[in-house]
Amino acid sequence: MDNSMFYEISPNSWEDAKKIGKLLGFPNFQFVFRGQASNEWGLKTSIERATEKYLNNLDWTMYFENQIIERFKSRAHQYIQSPPKDQDSIEWLSIIQHYGGPTRLLDFTESFYIASFFAIDSALEDSCVWAINEITLGNSSLLKTDIELRHDLNKLIEYAQGYISFDSDGKDLVLSIAPSRLNERLAIQKGKFLFPCNISKSFESNLCSTFDFPFNTLESKNATLITSENLEGIVNDLNVWPSVVKINLSKEWHREAIRDLYAMNIDSASLFPGLEGFARSLNFITQRDDYERDG
Repeated sequence: MDNSMFYEISPNSWEDAKKIGKLLGFPNFQFVFRGQASNEWGLKTSIERATEKYLNNLDWTMYFENQIIERFKSRAHQYIQSPPKDQDSIEWLSIIQHYGGPTRLLDFTESFYIASFFAIDSALEDSCVWAINEITLGNSSLLKTDIELRHDLNKLIEYAQGYISFDSDGKDLVLSIAPSRLNERLAIQKGKFLFPCNISKSFESNLCSTFDFPFNTLESKNATLITSENLEGIVNDLNVWPSVVKINLSKEWHREAIRDLYAMNIDSASLFPGLEGFARSLNFITQRDDYERDG
């Protein structure tokens, strides 16, 4: 596999971006998507960012992760009525992630439109949506493991949990997982997690290794720059399956996009249940142009 499997696209318009999202979504492909408020940002987990903030390497990341999990477990019973089983590290991580703690999990969604909302909602510059081919990811993972992962969630979770320990020897591998019990927000957002097995290396390094890319970062210099028309030809070729696609969303049409997503009932109120989501959704009022000024 070479860098032709990593593509970067800058759509001409929001309508062009939606065509790309439709092309990469089910039933053509089974991509998972992640929106980011800046197209300058790479793919990093929260624990990776937290570790890099004070250290120049990731050697201590696994130690930090174990400390975080154990400390969270020791006090979670004060806040959670039905906590996970002690050995269910994936669900513990998903709860820590849910409440803003640092973990190795990276949030993705099955919906291009939900990812686009997260990319645009708080963006002050050009944003982007990352698309990862979950089928290719699963096939690549199978080639590097001895067990059936894709078709048995329990085995996959058991396999992943084996890497959450002080003495685990992690492979440079990314798995697509979901906890056995989904919280309300994860279910509403059609969420999934990508799980890097070796957190002494970056998420991107794990992902590039999974896909056998000849590089270890997803920088633009390593991507093949194409148009949406190029992509359509690529996905119609059954011999070529894109692995990673970065879709840039120009700030020039963010307002049009956020209004379109609102019309689809994709906003903070629908994605974040409760008063918090409703209050955040009121930002949409500033995007309207059908109001009348007083006086």
